[in-house]
Amino acid sequence: MKKILLILLLSFLLGLIFLFLVEHLGSFTYELEKGNTHSKSRIESIIYKTPFNSEVKVLSKNKFTVDAAFNEDSELKTYTFQLPFYLKALWKDLYIAVAVMLLLFLFLRRRIKIERTK
Repeated sequence: MKKILLILLLSFLLGLIFLFLVEHLGSFTYELEKGNTHSKSRIESIIYKTPFNSEVKVLSKNKFTVDAAFNEDSELKTYTFQLPFYLKALWKDLYIAVAVMLLLFLFLRRRIKIERTK
């Protein structure tokens, strides 16, 4: 029983880590304040689209300009800006982490049974 709980915990942690790493493959877009189109415009909201097609939309409280927040590749300039999006996306896509956890749990549990029989 103790070993099963340990495998379950390990599987859950590996599933979360895997999902967190995959979330980094999403893309950022932004919406400008109404009527603005150039790079000096203030950002109304930032949208992060995950690889699993979920969207995380955050209103820009500080009203950053496009030049201040994004680089040439339409990526947020610093990881500290990106991290809250990844964490919110992780929460939205948690069902995938649970699916990975269950697969890992079944695989690891089966592997341990095979090793015991040898």
